[in-house]
Amino acid sequence: MKYPLWSLLTFFVSKKKAPQLQGSELPEDVCRQFSIAEIEAATNNFHPDSIIGIGRYGSLYKGTIDDGTVVALRRCRSSLGAVRELQNEVRLLCQLRYPHLVSLIGFCVEGSEMVVVLEYMSRGSLADFLFGIGKDYVPLSWKHRLHICIGAARGLHYLHTGAKHAVIHRHINSSSILLDEEWCCKLSDFGLSKLGPRSMSKALIRMNTRPAGTIGYVDPEYALYGELTEKSDVFSFGVVLFEVVFGKKAFNRTSVRINEKHMLEWAADSLWKGTIYHDIDPYLKGRIAPECLNKYLEIASSCVHRKGNERPAMGEVEVTLELALELQERADSKMDSINPCMYEEELIIYVFFQVSTKSSKKEQEMESWNIVKAATNNFDQDLIIGSSGFEHVYKGFLNDWNLVIAVKRLYPDSAQGFNEFQAELLLLCQLHHQHVVPLIGFCNEKAEMILQRLEICIGAARGLRYLHTGAKQAIIHRDVKSSNILLDDKLVCKLSDFGLAKLRPRSNCKQKTLTRIDSMVKGTRGYADPEYVAGFGLTEKSVVYSFGVVLFEVLCGRKAFDMSLNANQEYLVHWARRSIGEGTIYNIIDPYLKGRIAAECFKTFVDIACSCTCPEGNSRLEMGEVEVMLERALELQQKANSDMVRLASCGVYMFEEVSWCALVPEYSSAQIKAATNNSHPHSIIGEGGSGIVYKGTLHDGTIVAVKRLKKLSYLERQFKNEGQLLCQLRHPHLVSLIGFCVEGSEMVFVLEYMSRGSLANFLFGIGKDYVPLSWKHRLHICIGAARGLHYLHTGAKHAVIHRDINSSNLILDEEWCCKLSDFGLSKLGPPSMSKALIRKNSTRVVGTYGYIAPEYFLHGELTEKSDVYSFGVILFEVLFGRRNQDYTQRSDQFVLLHWAKESLSQGTIYHATDSYLKGRIAPECLNKYLEIASSCVHCEGNERPSMGEVEATLELALELQERADSGTESIYPFGECMYEEALFSAFVSNFVGLDSHCYSLSYSDFSDSDSNNHNNNS
Repeated sequence: MKYPLWSLLTFFVSKKKAPQLQGSELPEDVCRQFSIAEIEAATNNFHPDSIIGIGRYGSLYKGTIDDGTVVALRRCRSSLGAVRELQNEVRLLCQLRYPHLVSLIGFCVEGSEMVVVLEYMSRGSLADFLFGIGKDYVPLSWKHRLHICIGAARGLHYLHTGAKHAVIHRHINSSSILLDEEWCCKLSDFGLSKLGPRSMSKALIRMNTRPAGTIGYVDPEYALYGELTEKSDVFSFGVVLFEVVFGKKAFNRTSVRINEKHMLEWAADSLWKGTIYHDIDPYLKGRIAPECLNKYLEIASSCVHRKGNERPAMGEVEVTLELALELQERADSKMDSINPCMYEEELIIYVFFQVSTKSSKKEQEMESWNIVKAATNNFDQDLIIGSSGFEHVYKGFLNDWNLVIAVKRLYPDSAQGFNEFQAELLLLCQLHHQHVVPLIGFCNEKAEMILQRLEICIGAARGLRYLHTGAKQAIIHRDVKSSNILLDDKLVCKLSDFGLAKLRPRSNCKQKTLTRIDSMVKGTRGYADPEYVAGFGLTEKSVVYSFGVVLFEVLCGRKAFDMSLNANQEYLVHWARRSIGEGTIYNIIDPYLKGRIAAECFKTFVDIACSCTCPEGNSRLEMGEVEVMLERALELQQKANSDMVRLASCGVYMFEEVSWCALVPEYSSAQIKAATNNSHPHSIIGEGGSGIVYKGTLHDGTIVAVKRLKKLSYLERQFKNEGQLLCQLRHPHLVSLIGFCVEGSEMVFVLEYMSRGSLANFLFGIGKDYVPLSWKHRLHICIGAARGLHYLHTGAKHAVIHRDINSSNLILDEEWCCKLSDFGLSKLGPPSMSKALIRKNSTRVVGTYGYIAPEYFLHGELTEKSDVYSFGVILFEVLFGRRNQDYTQRSDQFVLLHWAKESLSQGTIYHATDSYLKGRIAPECLNKYLEIASSCVHCEGNERPSMGEVEATLELALELQERADSGTESIYPFGECMYEEALFSAFVSNFVGLDSHCYSLSYSDFSDSDSNNHNNNS
């Protein structure tokens, strides 16, 4: 029985009965529902011999479903916790598809039975191999462990950044990292996972329930304050990294009973004492290159930093682990001996402070009066950089430390200033955060005092959030204003001036107001919360109000209160909010910003400022929410060119939905002509069925590609389609949209310039700069293209089917990075696509001759596997160095795929490859490459691999080639017999079973009337 689309699980919990699922609804074509009879048949009626694991809420069985597929079946107990986790896991796994995540096959809800059917991971968990669990235990080699860690990092990186909604796993540990038959690592156990915002740079989710996870892996910030971010997963992953190198469990109940240290404490001591070689897993001793271990420990220790915002992103972790693997392979290829004594000498010590769980006391130095005078040139008046009612602030320089500092000097008769100094000193001695000015030392000689601001980083909002939620006691600043947000020479800001700040005990955080200690309200005119001024009490929302005023100052370029500009003595916040209500906000923004703010960014920024300055405190945002929304505004602005962005509209219309045109700069026709030298023929770098591509230079010197479409009606749809897609898509392997021009009949895209041109140029000898590409060069290009296509299918908000993948649309930048281009024919799939099926009933089949998938051409059935087919054709072009259809060849070699099939079946593949590559490809690499290429062009779409599988297999092929290159065996240029003997024949069946129409689509298959629409687009 099928369930209605897009609705998931509805649960009912009775106080008298065990919890049950009721009215369950699952997405069609994503998740299969099994009957209890099918489940019992698969598990031999839940026979104990089928059990392969036992978890919190039930047992895990190995079973076989009707088609012979081996699966894992998790049978959940009828408890409230099990019901909730089942709901959560099914909801998430229905949306997530990635090579390093365990796949959901189906579920069963019948009576009191609740069963989830998952992909079977035959090797078990990483924990089994680290801690010697199970009869099949064998110790893992170091490179094996690195590959597993890299796979897990990729999966976690995808969860944080690649899915429609960011996902925080919350249960990362070595037991939830599973291994399949090929040792591919996949994350599992999503029952505790949480969804973040739609576009998350900081996935801040405030938890009202108690923290969840596994003892020993839980982020201390999350455990203490209930503050969950993606960095909580990073901490847990860091613990796993230490388990991998030490072969020691993060938490052992036996160790607790005998008062042994927690694994991280033990690791910190080992690293600090320099006994790392003696304490790592005995099996690894003498097998790890020192430079590899150094890099590995550096990233592991960064992951478990006590402060979440100091931990790296998972993308950075992934890259660093790949570098560690490269260092190990480099050392192995040189056959260097790995001497135990090298470890202590070469390890970088400073990173080890980050893993220490011991608190250290930071004693404040007493700076002498002479040092202070020397730093400020005896308090030279020319060095004054700020003043207030109580003090001057001087710029100074400490020669011994090579530091530029700020020195606050109170007026001699300022009793109130002295009291505030004492309060500020007390707070700064306790606060340590990158967005709060740290106290290095102070001097109280002759009533002189010094405060030093260091560690200049990003975001006043982050500093305020830390004050409210991250410190031992909540802190209310009370004097947030633009003059207390200091800027370094790189314009990075930091909070200062804590003289009026108040402490709130953490136990009182739930109360809405703080009893006023002072009889007089403190703060600065124009910034003070009206509720606080009216006597309703002081809360964190009072600080949010002040910060909102600062946001309006930034937007309008005016002070919070300036009598010289405001005859009515109206505060900026009142003026700005009134202008918004009247629809005239555009008129009061800083003139320098007009025309330079992306419309979406402007809207978001104004929304934040309005929410912060809401008269009712309870309606204001939390500082964590402010931080996330500001990051979103920044992200929107970064998508646009700050010099050329056009405001979509003004007045009240600014707050309506903006079109894609408002998200990127619009150029005038005159600017386009200037950039391309009036569309001079010498500027042409490409031409196709839809238009001409020029090389141009913008007014700021940026070199761009200018794509000028022909004046044809059907191209208007393509122009709009490509513009909408490119505004939403951002990936290293997709060409970026810089701007556009629509003026009269002109339709122009301004795109990122790719100086090397297309892959076709280098495969088929086009252009004066042609040079043949090496095999490894070709593999790197194919991997980059596969990553871009994988992102389109699975990583964007909506799945995207390109529909025109060909070697001319794979273009290369100066660094040979491959990027996909030409999205005019692309189609959007559903928000979460496992099969992005779009049936074409009325529109024509489009694409480029020779690359179109047979089921799409014959039946109009378009899926992401249509792109996979096109990509498979390119893989054969890359290997053979010729076009997919070449009239200059013999009739039996005219169609590339037909020739490839014949070459494979007759065992003459060596003679058919590009002559430049002969003798340069390792047989095992060629075998793997042909295996995936032939799978891609399978006649049946559902038999083709996903682009994630293609990407992974190409990476393996590259690894096999590099391994052969670094080894001692030679690849004989005359020894073609090596290739025929080494190649497996199994994948040839992918071709042998093809009907002729699967590889012989030609020009005659299209009507003449459609020819213009099917030409290759530049």
